Amino acid sequence: MNIPVLDKGYVKLINHMGTDMSPVMDARVSTATESNPERDDALREYLWENRHTSPFESMVMQIELKVPLYILRQLERHRTVDNDDGVIIESLDENMRKWFSPNEQSGRYSVFDEEYYIPDEIKGQDNVNKQGSSENLDESLSDEFKDTLKENNASDFWSYKYFIDKGVSKETARSFLHMNVYTIRRMTGSFLNWSDFLKQRRTKHAQREAKCYADAIHSIIQQLWPRSAELLEEYTFNSASFCRTDLQYIKELLGDPSLWEGKLSSKFGESFSARRLKKLISKLS
Repeated sequence: MNIPVLDKGYVKLINHMGTDMSPVMDARVSTATESNPERDDALREYLWENRHTSPFESMVMQIELKVPLYILRQLERHRTVDNDDGVIIESLDENMRKWFSPNEQSGRYSVFDEEYYIPDEIKGQDNVNKQGSSENLDESLSDEFKDTLKENNASDFWSYKYFIDKGVSKETARSFLHMNVYTIRRMTGSFLNWSDFLKQRRTKHAQREAKCYADAIHSIIQQLWPRSAELLEEYTFNSASFCRTDLQYIKELLGDPSLWEGKLSSKFGESFSARRLKKLISKLS
């Protein structure tokens, strides 16, 4: 499975372990019960909704990215990768650890190819969001930026190869390489780890190029674990949490708590299951 990304990049599935049934079977070990086809989907959903997420760590995926160096650094920015020893982040539970195992092309051991990312859209700086961009710049300035970038890439790559051929070490000569050079990266992580990664990098606030890679990774996950991927849509990507004050406002809008069930039932009818209605009222209460 190989998905093209940007002009020269890709996301490639290297290996994976586990199926949609893996977290269900792992969870049933705790209760010493057998699989029940009529209840397996409900159990999987219960686990994810209520953050009993350790069974999902048995689903593991390894991918390979061909990615511009500065985009790779952006993908790593939300504390899922520690390049020193592979140890990652604290999660919602400080006693639980999540893992990404990274391996990247080394400029000390190998010579990089002359492959650079040239953005097709050149955006201006957002004056409100200091870390973001705004609208596309006018065509003349965009063309000037691209032409200058290409010239600098070509000139500095020539210097990179020239000094390597002269005997300068690769680890030193790589100083000439720009941040838009393509590198190769392999990343191995569990479904739980990938879910946090995708939540951060598929939002409207993510850099466009980073989102392109996240979308490709998401596509692979949907094909490997379709039922678990549906849980991401329901409980991770398209959900929200409320603080105490938010909940108070919502309760005031709904009025008398004794009338909530009747109001919600009449409003949503059969589209709201009795189980879902009961859970919603429990949360609001």
